[in-house]
Amino acid sequence: MEAFEAVLTPEQMRAWEQSAFGSGVDPLLLMEDAARAVYARLCPLLGERHCRKVLVLCGAGNNGGDGAALARLLLRDGFETLLISVKEPATDSAKTMRAYYEALGGQAFTWLPEDDAAAWENRIIAFAPDCVVDALFGTGYRGTPTALYQRVIGLINRLDARVVLSVDVPSGMNSLDGSVAYVGDAPACIRATHTVTLGSWKSGLLLTPAPECVGEVSLAPIALPLTVPETGMKLITPGALSWIGKRPLNAHKGSAGRVLLYMGSLGMAGAAAMAAKAALRAGAGLVTVACPREIIPILQSLVPNAMCVPAETLDDRIPAHDVLAAGCGLGTEPGTLKRLTSLLEREKGVTVLDADALNLLAEAGFPLPERTVLTPHPGEAARLLHTTTEQILKDPADAVRKLARQYGAVTLLKGRVSLISDGERLIFQRHGAPVLAKGGSGDALTGILAALCADPWVCPERPEPERLLCRTALASLLLGLAGEDAQARYGDRSALIGEVIDLLEDVLRRQAV
Repeated sequence: MEAFEAVLTPEQMRAWEQSAFGSGVDPLLLMEDAARAVYARLCPLLGERHCRKVLVLCGAGNNGGDGAALARLLLRDGFETLLISVKEPATDSAKTMRAYYEALGGQAFTWLPEDDAAAWENRIIAFAPDCVVDALFGTGYRGTPTALYQRVIGLINRLDARVVLSVDVPSGMNSLDGSVAYVGDAPACIRATHTVTLGSWKSGLLLTPAPECVGEVSLAPIALPLTVPETGMKLITPGALSWIGKRPLNAHKGSAGRVLLYMGSLGMAGAAAMAAKAALRAGAGLVTVACPREIIPILQSLVPNAMCVPAETLDDRIPAHDVLAAGCGLGTEPGTLKRLTSLLEREKGVTVLDADALNLLAEAGFPLPERTVLTPHPGEAARLLHTTTEQILKDPADAVRKLARQYGAVTLLKGRVSLISDGERLIFQRHGAPVLAKGGSGDALTGILAALCADPWVCPERPEPERLLCRTALASLLLGLAGEDAQARYGDRSALIGEVIDLLEDVLRRQAV
């Protein structure tokens, strides 16, 4: 598995297809290839959920042609199919695919704007599909659906279909930014259980504020003969676990990475403990926690493998380390700010700032070391950019790039899909689970990231600053995969972040697969 997969905007995807057509590729063959790719993903779902009756909704464009080709494959293999085009096919390829389906005896009808909508709704309800295939809109869709499409979308969302599969992107969703229009309180967008996107990932599927409309999303490659265009946007995949190299037989605790954590305060010792435990689980050879003297006994009990020093000793002597991570449960007292800025002035290695360190940065605006990573959630990002959380969530891709440029640091904006940027390149990380919606997950991420940045056998072949960008994305991936494992084991409520951290062991073992 490749470590990265391309992410394209709708315009870039269209340009890629047009380049292929310009080189002699027949659009009809590409449509057939797309239908077969979707069919390969749909068939197992139909078997698992005992579906035999499939409603295929087609739009007027080539996305509708993909749907018609898919309907023909379903008909061929014995499924009862009903194809309904909302408006007549408008492209030659779409017309050909529908004609081929009808020639084999497939039921096909066209729902026109002037038709009796209630009669059409009754016909669809009477068909009682187990599965609905949504091939209404392509990736070029923008805006709010017309009244006819709103009615169709509303009907599909009310049906009790076991599978609702959208081809490329759920109809009604902008494939650039993932936005959907609302009619009253309801999204004017198909609520898919599954989305199969073709050729490459579309940015909107990853950025959407309406993930409930996307469902389970997967990528189906199609036979576009040219190299995917370079866009500066990538999706990290579990294939990136291959970046974690095996340690030599003579490795020792000093060579495996030394992490210094400036964290914790009275009442927040657990944050430092989570980060320390995560750093050790992720492979750090030596972890030292610098914290208030009164919480050292707590930390030594919670994480006996970590060393502890009173925070005030940092003013005179800094323990040897490769990575400094600061902020988790740190507090924002005046003395804390002074000590943090003093540490940063002297730092020569990698620096990771989270939580209260980010809040102090937002307030005081101090300079950062050359190799720094910021790991804000949307609220912290808003404080750093002196804006609102709503503005961050409106355009997270723009926000993470702005943060990276403004602070001269690799930035990881945490979320359902996390975004990592150095100001130019953008990496999406989509693995994770609701089980991570608990205090401590950010602390765990900080510890994992610190360990990976300290480990000389992680991404050793990549030059800086690309290495720092990749390590940051890899840390997010590791936590996300461990979260998915925890959700499978404990459900979406019961797992503790400490248990997620313990499951890092299983994730790291996959690097050899």
